[in-house]
Amino acid sequence: MTELPAAAGLDAAVDQELRNGGRLKSRIAGHAVVAYGGGNVLMHVTFAVLTMFTCGFFVFPWIVWANTNREHLVTLRVESDGTIHRA
Repeated sequence: MTELPAAAGLDAAVDQELRNGGRLKSRIAGHAVVAYGGGNVLMHVTFAVLTMFTCGFFVFPWIVWANTNREHLVTLRVESDGTIHRA
């Protein structure tokens, strides 16, 4: 019965991260990984099409976007007493 408050605390912490714009990458008992940033496939396809239509000139903004929009992972871990650790 002691895991129920800990699981509820982790659920609340994950919900807060998702409200802040994160994406849930994985979730197992007592542990969750949330990702921030990172490009999606649709944006890369859009940049590729724009690069082709502009004869390669749009490759420079694509490089800047790809390098500034890197994925950042946050790990949430819950202790048995309900303490949440964010790393």
